[in-house]
Amino acid sequence: MPEIFGRRCRYQQRIAETMAEKVVKILKQSRDARRFRRRYLQNNFFSRENILIRKLSHYISEEYQRKLPLVPHRRIKEIVYNRISGLIKKEDFLTNMSLTVSRRRIGFNPQEAEKLTKYFEKLLIQSVEEESAGH
Repeated sequence: MPEIFGRRCRYQQRIAETMAEKVVKILKQSRDARRFRRRYLQNNFFSRENILIRKLSHYISEEYQRKLPLVPHRRIKEIVYNRISGLIKKEDFLTNMSLTVSRRRIGFNPQEAEKLTKYFEKLLIQSVEEESAGH
């Protein structure tokens, strides 16, 4: 019995470590979204804007875990810019990710598009800055 309990603890520890790594990854990547949004909302246009959009697009490509052709990668950058700027909603982001390339969209299958949309929304949610209460 103790051996089974020991295996279960090691298994649960690995799951906990994996989840912690994912959270840290999201928090680190959301810093770029926070930088972009802060400057965008203050109408502070800056030279690093394209670099931040490229990084955010790369995070999506990384999450996809496959190499993207050049055209979809360009479209991802455009869609990321539109979403982080608030020009499109989450649903539009998902639609743009899942429609075929011939319609000037990315062309991920519905499951992949949903997964990547949820991932990007996590980045956006973590990038929201709250005003401090003055304490």
